[in-house]
Amino acid sequence: MLRNVLALLAGILAMFLVTWGLEALGHIAFPLPSGLDPRDPAQAQAFARYLATMPLGAQAALVLAWSGGAFAGGFVGARFARHPRSVAVAVGALVVAGVIGMIM
Repeated sequence: MLRNVLALLAGILAMFLVTWGLEALGHIAFPLPSGLDPRDPAQAQAFARYLATMPLGAQAALVLAWSGGAFAGGFVGARFARHPRSVAVAVGALVVAGVIGMIM
């Protein structure tokens, strides 16, 4: 049981690191317009307009980052678990829950 829990934690860590790294590369390739701060509530309308017209490459980079993170996390978790499929599915379910949480 402990091995599965540690494998799940390792998978979650790998998922976060891969997602973060790939998103960072996406932000380098497709930077936000100058002066736009997505954390500033006063600029929420401007950020929403940017998201509506975001380049296709930037959208693809986000999808690649999240799917790459999910696969990497599932792989790492499954690699060390006694029950690899359940740990990989748990990592994937956490990624799906995170994506749904961001959409809401």
